[in-house]
Amino acid sequence: MSEKQFRAGARDSDAVLCVLSLDELKRLWIGEIKNNNISLAEAEKLWESWRGIPQFAAQYAAVADDMGLAARLVKDLGHIGGRVRYVQYSGRVHVIFKGYAGLRKVLNGTRYLASNPKVVQMGVGRAGAVRAIRGGAALTVVLVSAFRVFDYLMSDNQTLTYLLGSLAMDFIKVGISAAAAVAAVGVASTTAVAAFAVGPLLVAIVVGALIGFVLDMVDDRFAISAQLIDAIDRVAQRAEQSLRSHVDRVQDRIAKLAEDLAEAVIQSVLCEIEEYVRERMHRVIWIQI
Repeated sequence: MSEKQFRAGARDSDAVLCVLSLDELKRLWIGEIKNNNISLAEAEKLWESWRGIPQFAAQYAAVADDMGLAARLVKDLGHIGGRVRYVQYSGRVHVIFKGYAGLRKVLNGTRYLASNPKVVQMGVGRAGAVRAIRGGAALTVVLVSAFRVFDYLMSDNQTLTYLLGSLAMDFIKVGISAAAAVAAVGVASTTAVAAFAVGPLLVAIVVGALIGFVLDMVDDRFAISAQLIDAIDRVAQRAEQSLRSHVDRVQDRIAKLAEDLAEAVIQSVLCEIEEYVRERMHRVIWIQI
C-alpha cells in the first residue's frame, strides 16, 4: 500500500486514532504500572498472558468497523434485503433505491449518482465497498503497527529484526486480504449480489476476514513469519559483518597512511638535520683554515 493510498484510507475511515511517540507510549504504560502498584516484571508477565487479545483486536477491528457500517446501512434501508438498480443516464451511472424513500433517514432519495459521497460513505455499490476496504486496510495497518511496537517495548527477548519481520508479514497479509476483497467485490458487482444494496459490502467483509483468517492459519502452520524474521536476521548479520570488514579495511589503510606519513616526516626531518649539521661543520672547517 502506497503512502497516498494509506492517507486516503485513513481519511475515509470513521475511526478516531491517537498518535503517540515511542517515548510517550513508554511513559503512558509506566504510569499505568505505577498506578496499579505492580512491578515491571509482573507487567511484562501480565502482557504476555493477555497479548493475544489486543493482537486479535488490532487485526480484526476493521472487520468490526465494516460490520457496523453494514448494520447502519441495513437499518437505514429498513431490512437486509433492500434492493437497488443501476441505470446509466447521460453516460453516468446512477443507483436507484427501491422502497419508500421517506422511511429512510440517510439515503432519503430515490436516485443518486453511484459516485455520490453519501452513497459511497454508506458502503453502497462497488465504490462504497472499495472505500470500506481501503479504510479498513489503513486502520489495520495503524493498529497492527501500534500493537507490534508496544509488544516490542514490553518484551525483553524481542529484537529489532523481530519487530521488522512481524510488521512486514502483517502488511503483506493486509495487502493480500484487501486485494482479494477488492477482486471479490468486482466479481460480485457483475452478479445478482449487486441487486442488494448491502451485497457488495458484505462480500468485502466476508472475503477480507476469511482471507485474513486463512493467512493467519497458514502463517502459524508453516511458521512463515519466523522464517522471514530469521532471513532478516541473517541479512542483518551479513550486513554487519560486511560493514565491520569495510571499517577494518579503512582503519588499516588509514593506519598505513599515517605510518607512511610519519616515516616521511621523520625522514624529512633527519635530512634537514643532516644538511644543517653538514653546513655547520663546513663553516667550522672553513673558519679554522
